[in-house]
Amino acid sequence: MSADSETIRDSSISVQTYATSNYYGRKRRKSVIRSNGLTYVAAAGILISDIDCLECPAETFKEVMDVNTNGVFFTAQAAGRQMARFGRGGSIIMVASMVGSVASQGQKLVSYSSSKSAVLQMARSMACELGDKKICVNTLSPGCIYTQMTGAIFDKRPDMLDNWSRLYPLGRIGRSDELRGVVTWLASDASTFCTGSDIFMDGGYHAW
Repeated sequence: MSADSETIRDSSISVQTYATSNYYGRKRRKSVIRSNGLTYVAAAGILISDIDCLECPAETFKEVMDVNTNGVFFTAQAAGRQMARFGRGGSIIMVASMVGSVASQGQKLVSYSSSKSAVLQMARSMACELGDKKICVNTLSPGCIYTQMTGAIFDKRPDMLDNWSRLYPLGRIGRSDELRGVVTWLASDASTFCTGSDIFMDGGYHAW
């Protein structure tokens, strides 16, 4: 893998980073401003489900890891390099998943779960390495969120949506707008002593 592009402009402007393959083109890349530096949100995800762990093809597993793990690392790496160059610190927020920490009931998600577990440890490691540069690195672990990707499945299978909803103490899956508050906090000066942490936003799923 080699980067096709890496462009991060002045720290008072926004961040545009990284595309290494067609897969990474599906990744969402966003940035906001922190008064003491940049904030970068790394979110990459493809989901290939219902494949038994004993039958999962090597190429399928590699594809998911390439997008969900490699994609997050190399974009975060590019952002971290620029934060270090500007010398003003910053915040890197990686989107993991609750299934990086707990198994998903009734679902066969070995490749997806493995990729998100890797993101969790990646963030912890980067947090320890970059702390002396005043760069905070944290992860957000959402539960099942209604998005374009999950909606393509649930809209065809309302019974599946009902089954998933019953798994959560709140009795429903999440909305993407419900993640904004935590991301805003991690991006702000209010969280400058928070690094190496994972924040669950899973409607209480992991509390069972």
